[in-house]
Amino acid sequence: MAGLTVEIVYSNAMYLAAKEVDLLFEVRDELKLIRDVFKENPDLKEILCNPSVVIAYKRKLIDKIFKNNTIDICYNFLNVLLNKRRLYNFEGIVKEFNELVSHNEGISKGVIYSVRPLTEDRIKAFEKETENLLKTRVKLENELDATLIGGVSILVEGKLIDASLKSRLRGLSQELLNE
Repeated sequence: MAGLTVEIVYSNAMYLAAKEVDLLFEVRDELKLIRDVFKENPDLKEILCNPSVVIAYKRKLIDKIFKNNTIDICYNFLNVLLNKRRLYNFEGIVKEFNELVSHNEGISKGVIYSVRPLTEDRIKAFEKETENLLKTRVKLENELDATLIGGVSILVEGKLIDASLKSRLRGLSQELLNE
């Protein structure tokens, strides 16, 4: 719970700062690139998050990698996270920040669960169907769930649309038990 609070506090601060200087979407894109750098270089993130590594060394790494390669607000944000020893929360902060930007755009984020990965075209088709049902713009992320057996299950802002074979079988089972 404490981690989530940290992520919400820092993402809100970044959101307000980016909005104030009218760089909301640029910051979103930069944060994604920084997150990708950390994903592609897990040793870098490990060094930056390791409490036994001297902060001066970490600062030099951030300067060398990000100072001239990111916009100032993102570079400054990395330094704030470093100084506050919150870099290990970076991914969660970015996730929360992206949620805030999506909400600002009027987009509801959701997850579409499937047994196999869905193509972009399939995801777009499900987004359109979900938008028609919920009467709001929707952006879906595909996650795999082998327990579904087949079909899909969509979760958007606490609303579940379950078109999985698993739920159909469960419903049939209930009907048979009630007969």
